[in-house]
Amino acid sequence: MPRLYKERLEAIRDYIENNLGTSLNISQIAAKFGMGESTLRRTFSKAFGMPLYQFVQESRMGIAKQFLQQGTMTIAEISEALGYQNYSAFTKAFTKFYGIPPIQFCR
Repeated sequence: MPRLYKERLEAIRDYIENNLGTSLNISQIAAKFGMGESTLRRTFSKAFGMPLYQFVQESRMGIAKQFLQQGTMTIAEISEALGYQNYSAFTKAFTKFYGIPPIQFCR
């Protein structure tokens, strides 16, 4: 992979990690970094071993798990902090990812 792509992909990864609380979509990210959507999908997956969507999801779920373990935020606050549109969307994503709802994870 050319060095330019590698540097740009690392910048994209950093951007995602620093903006998990916002609505992230491939078209917005591709435009921000001057790439086509299909090129971003293909090169990101090749560079990091997973599709961009999966990277975003795993990153959000890892942070959600940390927040729940700390016990200082409500599930609704975590949902909002991680850019989910509502409590239900977060609960559904968390349950699908970990196999248990966040309310049970807290216990």
